[in-house]
Amino acid sequence: MNKYEVVGVVGEGAYGVVLKCRNKETSEIVAVKKFKESDEDEIVRKTTLREVKMLRSLRQENIVSLKEAFRRKQKLYLVFEYVEKNLLEILEEHPSGLPLELVRQYVHQLTRAVAWCHQHNIVHRDIKPENLLINPAPDAAGATAGHLKLCDFGFARTLPKGDQSITDYVSTRWYRTPELLLGCTHYGKGIDMWAISWPSSWTGSRFFRARATSTSSTSSRSCSAPSRRSSTTCSCATRALSASSSPT
Repeated sequence: MNKYEVVGVVGEGAYGVVLKCRNKETSEIVAVKKFKESDEDEIVRKTTLREVKMLRSLRQENIVSLKEAFRRKQKLYLVFEYVEKNLLEILEEHPSGLPLELVRQYVHQLTRAVAWCHQHNIVHRDIKPENLLINPAPDAAGATAGHLKLCDFGFARTLPKGDQSITDYVSTRWYRTPELLLGCTHYGKGIDMWAISWPSSWTGSRFFRARATSTSSTSSRSCSAPSRRSSTTCSCATRALSASSSPT
């Protein structure tokens, strides 16, 4: 960290803290993610290596740029471009939700980022307002969307080939798809598409309000099952929902 001067704290999560720093040589402002545990911790090492690998293969204007990764005193550090705000902070400025035109512009940018991931057979698995960074537009009236960048690829995963299962314990509870809430371990790119269209990402409201995963799962099961005419194929979630709503 000798290269950087800490300016402030951006935020803190389960695995570490994100610092706003200044490069002493160039004066560039960057965001430095410092992991709490040492690089000997298996979870930290696995998560970090996965994020670095993903970001180095996903260079795109709506995906946050990783500048460098290094170790110091057995701690892992990731250095990113600095982005001023995230969508959650933007939503706090709009208690009734974002204007429809802003939503349209942000969804367009996010869709481009996710499409790029999916073209590389990668699912993000944790799309939520906190992980959507935004550099506000210079428009003082707020009628123009800022530049959106998708970040935090710690849960991202390359989709396996064949019938290999994937863990269902991913993403923040409020933004999980019904199939994840119901414990499905065979899923695909659709979980990211669900998160893009999720109302809370743009209005601040949540469809399944719950304090525990079990409560969210119960809410998901209580939804009406789709009609048999709607599709000839059923996802894991649809089969579970259909079974729960069938008469005994």
